[in-house]
Amino acid sequence: MTKHEKKTENKTEKNPLEEKVNQLNDQLLRTMADMENLRRRMAEERIELIKSANKKLILEILPIADNFTRAFANFTKEHEHAEWLAGFRKIQENLENILKQNGVEKIESLGKKFDPNLHEALTAESGKQDEILEVYEDGYQLNGEVIRHAKVKIGNGS
Repeated sequence: MTKHEKKTENKTEKNPLEEKVNQLNDQLLRTMADMENLRRRMAEERIELIKSANKKLILEILPIADNFTRAFANFTKEHEHAEWLAGFRKIQENLENILKQNGVEKIESLGKKFDPNLHEALTAESGKQDEILEVYEDGYQLNGEVIRHAKVKIGNGS
């Protein structure tokens, strides 16, 4: 056997081994990429789970904020300087601060133009077309996402 024949024979022997190494290397790289994608997806799902848990809790708390608003709307001038009323206003302020710290924002509606992405029109009466005339229940956004539409009365343009 000549030197050239030995080199050719060695190349053919290494070739199947090199192919196997390349296959295993490709498989390893794909598996590593799959694992990285799995880690990323799990982290995203964990964040979404936390967000949805916060959303559920916040939706349960919002009626309390609504009750404070309704209660304060019904107080008369004689209650204006009552100490207990100041205490209730402080509780409402604390609740609003907690909501803000957790990414909750009230949707400002009164006097604004009706937007079906933010508002739910319950009634209409004469007034400027699509202007919000009254807010029955405040709407809220959580981190920019509407979690509760504002329930409003709008003008019908007549």
